Amino acid sequence: MIEHMVEVQKCQLSNRIINSNDTLYEILGSMKILSVDEEGTEIWKERYGADNLLRHDDMYYFCRKVIEAEFEDI
Repeated sequence: MIEHMVEVQKCQLSNRIINSNDTLYEILGSMKILSVDEEGTEIWKERYGADNLLRHDDMYYFCRKVIEAEFEDI
């Protein structure tokens, strides 16, 4: 049941990009802090495939840092 909820939230929040302190993050999902604290943040980061966790008010946002690519003309 929990894994299914994660997949639903991934679909609703997919492709959301935020800027925090001049760093771009893709939001993979969000949860209320109280729900996450039952199992711990590391378990949920792994389930979402997130490498960062941001907090705003009473919510955690599971994110992946957007890598800025540099291109060279050849």
